[in-house]
Amino acid sequence: MKNLHTLICFFFLSLQDGNTVGALTVFAGVEGGSVTVKCSFPSSGTRRFFCKGECEEKNVLIQTTGERRSEGRYQIRYKDEDISVTITQLTKSDSGLYMCGLGRSLSSASYKQVEVVVVDARLPENSAAIKRNPLLTRTGRSLTVKCYFNDRGTRKVFCKEQCEQEKDILVQTDVNSAQRGRYSIRYLRGTHGGSLYVTIAQLTESDTGWYTCGLNSSYLGFQIIVSKDLKLHVIVPVIIVTLLVSVGVTIYFRKMCKRKDKDKEGERQPDHCLETRGNSAKMEIAFHENQPPESIYQNLHPPTWDQNQIYSTI
Repeated sequence: MKNLHTLICFFFLSLQDGNTVGALTVFAGVEGGSVTVKCSFPSSGTRRFFCKGECEEKNVLIQTTGERRSEGRYQIRYKDEDISVTITQLTKSDSGLYMCGLGRSLSSASYKQVEVVVVDARLPENSAAIKRNPLLTRTGRSLTVKCYFNDRGTRKVFCKEQCEQEKDILVQTDVNSAQRGRYSIRYLRGTHGGSLYVTIAQLTESDTGWYTCGLNSSYLGFQIIVSKDLKLHVIVPVIIVTLLVSVGVTIYFRKMCKRKDKDKEGERQPDHCLETRGNSAKMEIAFHENQPPESIYQNLHPPTWDQNQIYSTI
């Protein structure tokens, strides 16, 4: 298929993240990056709110009575009856429904609902770079790629490899969403074109390879590499073995020194014998000082990995 290797280069159109599903506007951002949500209101108000889920007191992420305010990863701005909120350092947990509110209080405000989708990459934006540099991820995670097409279409398809054979098709549909096992696609129509979100859940090493998302006869390709998690259940046994070996070596030298004490009384003993004899407390401190810093093991624990990087180091 000749069109299979041709990437549609409409860069300026790919920057439009405000796709609409009915009355709901969807905004997409790349993990580790930022996204700006915009809400327009027909009237003004004294207080501006931004909440995740329903706008209850516990769900308010940021609010202000002024024109601009920053708090943590959130920045809210108000101008000409429009509220815009920027979320930085995006993680997958930021995906979901949000509410913009404008009014005197939470109970009397007017609200607009929006959706944020955090993806691992967007095509065709920076598509050439993604083609050269595969998306690196880990087993057990999910991966979502936004494929933007300048055309609108009915046939949506997600394949492994190049969609040339029936066996390559992971999931396809003529409606706006479909799921088949761990694979799913979701189509959102924009002002000038449409976005196809393709997702693989519960990644395994066998998912490594080339993938294609297609709308009608247009196709976009990307490559992913999935590596196995280095979890504590692997690290801890290694640490234990290292400790046992170290203790075994210490005991061995002590026995050797005692044997030499019996065989050659009065002779000068080797340096390692003098260091170990009668100084076990000092040895224990020195041993702990030679261990790698504790933070090395903490950084390898899955919850502390930097989830915000698109291209992680394996």
